[in-house]
Amino acid sequence: MAQFDVFKNTNQATKTLYPYLLEIQTNFLSELQTTVVIPLTLVSKYSGNMLKTIHPTFEILGKQYLSITTLIAGIDRNSLGENISSLTESRDEIISALDFMITGI
Repeated sequence: MAQFDVFKNTNQATKTLYPYLLEIQTNFLSELQTTVVIPLTLVSKYSGNMLKTIHPTFEILGKQYLSITTLIAGIDRNSLGENISSLTESRDEIISALDFMITGI
């Protein structure tokens, strides 16, 4: 598990709308039982206002997914499903979305 890896969402209540979770917690805290994630949803399933700064999109397995940064959550690492991808190359976009959500800049 590494920062910016994408995992299958195993939560029965949320996995239909948010099939993937983006781990954003630093690798320095990998020994903790919990981690911080951002849910990802298909762009076609999102009906809210898409603000590119806070909701960047990413291609995962040939489909476009929206990062719902405002739904950031802490979860137990054991609830992460299969690791299916990495968004390390999109680090700047992810950090910018988090920064904008917290500071407005």
